[in-house]
Amino acid sequence: MRKLLVILFLAISAVASATRYYVSSSGSNANDGLTIATPWQTVQYAEAHATGTGDVIALKKGDIWFTDTALGIHHGGIAGSPITWDGALWGSGANAIIRSSCNRTAPNLSVVNIIGCINVTFQNISVDGNNTFTFGLVIGGTDNMYSAGGIQNSEKNIVVQNCSILNIGNGVSYAIGLLCQTWHNDISDITINGNTLNGADDEQLAFYGGKTADGGTPSQCKNVYIGNNTLTNWGRRCQSTGYGLQINNKITDVIIEYNNLSTGANGHGNALQIESNESQPGWFPERVKVRYNKINATVDNTFGIYITQGQAKTVDVYGNLIYSTTKTANGGGIWIVSSTSPSWSGATLNFYNNTIYTNSGRSFTNDCANTGVVTIKNNLFYNTGSDDYGMMCLVNNIAGATTHSNNLYYRSASANFTKVKDGSTYAQTASQVLSWESAAVVLDPLFKSTGTDFHLQAGSPAIGAGVTIPGITKDMEGVTLNNPPDIGCYQSVNNVITSITPPVIIEPGNIKIRINPNPAHHILNLFCDYTNKYSLQDAATTPDIFKIFDSSGKLVMHNVLEPGVSNTQIPINLHSGVYIVLLISRGLTLSSQKLIVYN
Repeated sequence: MRKLLVILFLAISAVASATRYYVSSSGSNANDGLTIATPWQTVQYAEAHATGTGDVIALKKGDIWFTDTALGIHHGGIAGSPITWDGALWGSGANAIIRSSCNRTAPNLSVVNIIGCINVTFQNISVDGNNTFTFGLVIGGTDNMYSAGGIQNSEKNIVVQNCSILNIGNGVSYAIGLLCQTWHNDISDITINGNTLNGADDEQLAFYGGKTADGGTPSQCKNVYIGNNTLTNWGRRCQSTGYGLQINNKITDVIIEYNNLSTGANGHGNALQIESNESQPGWFPERVKVRYNKINATVDNTFGIYITQGQAKTVDVYGNLIYSTTKTANGGGIWIVSSTSPSWSGATLNFYNNTIYTNSGRSFTNDCANTGVVTIKNNLFYNTGSDDYGMMCLVNNIAGATTHSNNLYYRSASANFTKVKDGSTYAQTASQVLSWESAAVVLDPLFKSTGTDFHLQAGSPAIGAGVTIPGITKDMEGVTLNNPPDIGCYQSVNNVITSITPPVIIEPGNIKIRINPNPAHHILNLFCDYTNKYSLQDAATTPDIFKIFDSSGKLVMHNVLEPGVSNTQIPINLHSGVYIVLLISRGLTLSSQKLIVYN
């Protein structure tokens, strides 16, 4: 007990000593930085001097810092009390902007580089490449390349949230918007949440597992959360390196959810690419969950999700909406690429309850030669293409390699166009598809608005035609799945919540929500107060999701909570008004709280 009290005292002392420093482009580094009347001037000076645990570096809203050198962030805090960079705490106008003023070379090849430190939060700031040759924001990375004196060293608990990363690259050389890269050792506990990434010459958001100092053993990035981000206009150079979101090499325990990926008017390349470009064992991504995302691939020869380079990856893809408007057969929804060296042996690739709409390209292609690797269930494949053999709902190039059941296959161009290819067998008619998959549905799913609204109309043959998948309990809008569930990413009942019913409290008074600040602006802190048998150690009965409803009862925001964590910081982007916040565990509401938002 004494040891616990000492630790608690030290933690409280560290928080109490935290200081907020103000920075304005019109300030002076000769100031003390402690008030809005005496701000520092440069971001580099602030990084070198605001080094205390829990310190906040508050960049003035409406200000722009033009830089020709990288902002190297080398200082961090402790668990629960990070050093925080924030561009929305004072001033007026748009969030603070750090903008590149020229093309860069090493060791200043990024606008911002968080490296060699732990416990850093970077939020409410625009990182603008200004269409110069530079990377946007880099976590870790190659030594002496992205910021002077930066040595990649066990970065941990790094949060980038509610930021904008814009206009990365000059159209000539390779440039990435947001990069997390190991080089010497592991990186862990990285959160990329609520950001807008628009315009990158190559990858827009990329995680690269690199090598350790001996040059051969893979280092990894583990415990990664990528949620609620908007990505568009990646791959502007139209090279093979253009992807929206890339998971490459040894990246483990990854959650990718509630993101919106769209190629955009100036983009090129696959929306989500999961791969390993090393041939030796041990380099593959593991335990990757891709769920509840909206993915729009609008450029020819691109796929919504592209999984390649063999090896024993473990990937679960469920509850996603993938919309493809490619006009060629070499593009579409999902492609699992053939690989013989290394093979897919030992991999597990599961695809459940996705809606995949393509108007020309292939909806789903499996080139994996290993049986027992790919499983597809409860997916809705809708293809409007008029090329009978090039544009199909499902292509299994190796007969029998896919485990499948309870999927819907529909070709709108012609009832007898090929829907499924299994090796050398082509299933065109409904009876041929059903002889291959007895629980399949081969009918129009009756979308509410084909091509724009993919909810199901009443009477849809997809309703109740799925099979229950252990661990998948809700659709992409948080609606609890029926048993049996519908096919596709939307549950047909109560897709839009029109009223807030009184919360069902498991044990009234055992858990309460505290929201700070309230009224809130861009960030709210969610605290859980426990009494009686509830505790932080009892993760099974603590909240696993929060939902926010507006005054009309419409669901406007929801996210997963980490079990056992009593204090969660959440970026919000809501209109001014009154909202209701619910804490939910296993489908039951534990508690509710009113939230006021102002803008």
